[in-house]
Order: sequence, then structure tokens, then C-alpha cells
Amino acid sequence: MKNILKYVFITLVVALLVVGIRYYLPSNTPTKTSEPFSNSEPEKILDEDYIKNLGLMQGHLIAAKDLLNGGTPDQAQSHLEHPIEELYGEIQDKLKEEGVDNFKNNLEDLYEKAKYQPYSQDVTKELDGAMAKIKSAIDSFFEKNKNLQSPEFAEKVIISILNTASEEYEAAIGRNCNIVAPIEYQDSFGFVKYVYNKLSQKSWVPDQTREKMKSDVKNLLKAWSPNKDKPFKGKVSEPPNCLEALSPSGETESVYPPKYPVMTPAQLSEEIAKISK
Repeated sequence: MKNILKYVFITLVVALLVVGIRYYLPSNTPTKTSEPFSNSEPEKILDEDYIKNLGLMQGHLIAAKDLLNGGTPDQAQSHLEHPIEELYGEIQDKLKEEGVDNFKNNLEDLYEKAKYQPYSQDVTKELDGAMAKIKSAIDSFFEKNKNLQSPEFAEKVIISILNTASEEYEAAIGRNCNIVAPIEYQDSFGFVKYVYNKLSQKSWVPDQTREKMKSDVKNLLKAWSPNKDKPFKGKVSEPPNCLEALSPSGETESVYPPKYPVMTPAQLSEEIAKISK
């Protein structure tokens, strides 16, 4: 009996020694880190995307300004927020690289003041100031990169902005042919309006490009120019045909959507494709 107990005791001691040794030996399995280590630098934004994003910021503010002037500050809020939440982060490194002062605080102050004091003169001042900051960033870029003041570069940026507007326009229209997402409709309006403004005056867009594209982009603005006196040109007794433009065109563009679109998404996309040729 004593031999058996002695054998059991020795076995337990050996087992404990093995466990202890394994505990203190280093593991051959590499430990996982929460973030993979990488020597690669963050991908730099292309010059055309930098200018495009600044243009989209301006487009949002154009839409917001029209909505504030129209007495609908609640609708303007999204367009004041999008430059901060959707666009600034994408270009902040490029802004530093270009030596542009941080103007995110200007955009945030504008958003807050418009939220709580939409009819204050401070809002108008902040809005104009934010637009001036963005314009200054664009002007500074072309001052340093005169080789990019070319029709080829300008047209690439403009078509990219128009394509983004086309995507937003399509997203605004529901399966029932109604404009169901006013924010996207207003986004697209602001983007195209920004492009038209740049084509209508001396700007970073070369004269050659302005002469080539101005009338075609003006024609695009018909998509945001509903005839308010005749809001529907389909047959009331029949279901609407989403392959047709169901609102007649008017004379003046507006940030406020009609019930039905003046152009179908396919028609708008086709017109932009013609401009890009």
C-alpha cells in the first residue's frame, strides 16, 4: 500500500513540474495585434479628387444658402453638415500639404449657428466666410500648380462632379417615380449649380472649357427647373410611367423638388455623357 501511495505522489510531482515548465517557456505562436503593422504610407488623394471635393463642399453650401434664404433652415442642416462629416476628412491631409489653414472650425461654427440661430446675420457672415475659405484653397492650389490650369484637368474635375450629381439625382427618385429623398435632390442641384457658376465667370476653369461646356451645363439645370403651375404632365387616371419625365420644365431652377422629376435619371445621365465627349 505504501508503495502505491509513493508511486501516486511521485506521478503528481512530475505532472506539476511539467505544467510549470510549460508555463514559463516562451510560446512559438505569434501573438495577434489589434492593428496590423504596416510600413506603407496612407494613400494620397489625387489632385483632381482634391479639387472635386472642394467643389462638392461649395455645392452643399450653395444648396444650404438657397434653403436658408427660402425660410427652410431645417432642410439646410444636412447640407451644412455634409462638408464636415463626408468630405473634410478625405482632404485634410492634402490641405496640410498645400499649406491651407484648417477651416473645419469655420464649417462647424456655421453648422451650430444655423442650427440654433438660422436667421441671424452671423449665419450669413459665417456662410460667406466658409465659401471664401474653400475658394481660397482652390485658388491657392492653382497658383502653385499652374501646369494643371488646363482644359483637360478642368474637364476631368467637372465631369466627375456632374457624375456625382447624377448619382445623387437618381438616389432621390423612388420606385413610384416620386422624388422621395429631397436631400439627395438638393445635393445634385448644388453640385450642378456650382459647376455652372464656375463656367459663367472667370475662375479656375480655363476660358476654352467655359466656352465649350457652359451652354450644355445650363441645359442640365432644366432638371431642377420645374413648372410649378403644371406639376404633372402624365395622365392622372393612369399609373405614372417612370421611364418618362413627369414634370414639365419651367424657367427658373430651384433647390426645392417637385413631386415628379423634370428629367428621368437616365435622361440626365445621357446628357452628362454627351458633355463628357
